[in-house]
Amino acid sequence: MSEYETIIVESFAATNGDRRARPVEGQNHPVTMFVECCKKMRYGHALGTKFRIRAKVINREDGAAFLYSSYKWDYEVVQ
Repeated sequence: MSEYETIIVESFAATNGDRRARPVEGQNHPVTMFVECCKKMRYGHALGTKFRIRAKVINREDGAAFLYSSYKWDYEVVQ
């Protein structure tokens, strides 16, 4: 899957205390998948905030897949 798609993600606190993003349940991607995205989006809003972004699946050499969205792109706060 190399095409960008519009998905809904939410911010959450990782076990190490960092703020991360993950897909919201009920979409084409598991909620366990990490999202690389705008730091301002993750830290500039309350935990649990949902966002609409454009992202695509990236596969690392070690086999771990993640969703990538450029930090330069706009995002929309959904909730």
